[in-house]
Amino acid sequence: MKDQSEQFVIAASHRILAQQSNSIQNPDLGMNPVILVRVSEELQTCEELMAQRDQFFPPAPEFR
Repeated sequence: MKDQSEQFVIAASHRILAQQSNSIQNPDLGMNPVILVRVSEELQTCEELMAQRDQFFPPAPEFR
């Protein structure tokens, strides 16, 4: 999947923040800081989700 999100800064005080930005993603999927996964509506609490964490999410990445 390719990230096609956009970021905008409104009325930035510094010129570098006011310019258009096109961030490049790290190709290592283990370094992606955001993982969105649809889960069943039957999960009602964070504790229930954490008990099933390994079914939904990859192992936590090792940072170098």
